[in-house]
Amino acid sequence: MLWSNTNHPAACATTLIVALGLMSTLLEVTIIVISVALLVIFHNTIVDHVQELYGVKPEDPR
Repeated sequence: MLWSNTNHPAACATTLIVALGLMSTLLEVTIIVISVALLVIFHNTIVDHVQELYGVKPEDPR
């Protein structure tokens, strides 16, 4: 998102997920939490490594 100069409205996304009923059980909440954790791990290992390898650093638009 830094490359595209956009911001992620996290509160809006969470509200939408809850409003659509995608987190109505404990199992669904657990799946979403694990999915987010996997995305963070992926970013920290793969994306950061590729950025360092090729010298690509997005500018922080904030």
